[in-house]
Amino acid sequence: MKIRGFTLVELLVVLFIIAVLIALLLPALAAVHKEALAVVCLNNLRSQGQMLVEYAAEYQDDLPSGYNQYGGAVNALLADQFNVPLNYLTQLSSNPVMESAIENRFHQVFWCPSVVIPMANPWGLNYSTNPVAFGTNNLTTLTRLANVPRPSQVIAFGDVNQAFSDGGGWWVFDWESNFYPTTTPLTTVIDTGGWSGYCNTDSTGGTISGTGLRYRHGEATPTTGNANCVFFDGHAGPIYAGDLHYFNISIQN
Repeated sequence: MKIRGFTLVELLVVLFIIAVLIALLLPALAAVHKEALAVVCLNNLRSQGQMLVEYAAEYQDDLPSGYNQYGGAVNALLADQFNVPLNYLTQLSSNPVMESAIENRFHQVFWCPSVVIPMANPWGLNYSTNPVAFGTNNLTTLTRLANVPRPSQVIAFGDVNQAFSDGGGWWVFDWESNFYPTTTPLTTVIDTGGWSGYCNTDSTGGTISGTGLRYRHGEATPTTGNANCVFFDGHAGPIYAGDLHYFNISIQN
């Protein structure tokens, strides 16, 4: 019995079909991968929210303090997101190996896996704080978690644009210098690009003017996408471009 093999034309047809299937699958796989990174980012912020709530529980409802910077504005220090909670966590163990493991894991919690500029600075951040809610130096009386109005709507930490060539962003959003305090109605929408127009873009070298939510997930463009945030009640979720309102950053009732 004669066994018939593939002809060259048949083999080319099979290879063409495989190539078409790969071409169809690759965008879907890329979309799934992108969505998975967004989920990791959201989990990072959930971890931050949990640490914030646990910190307040440990310190009689006090929030981590900020510091007085330009114009008497209230900023939340890098220490508020990193050093203070890290010190709190490492106190749980006197084992140097355990502390090192906690520190390494903690680093990753403050790096968004969806960033486009590689992180060259191990102390850099891809998330920023709401500076109007972390008081110090008696500039504001809002020092306790229970004093935060609308805790499920007011942002504590969120995705921030990469402002430096090493991949990091500013420690705090620039809301305190541009949106607070103000008589602006709480329902007013804050522009996607912020006061400078660059808050939804990243810097590939040097610094970039403007620090705001970075809508880097989903169909991200300078005017679209969504930013992951954690709120003062500890839950995390996305805010879509065009949906950031003054009540999301304000501590006014």
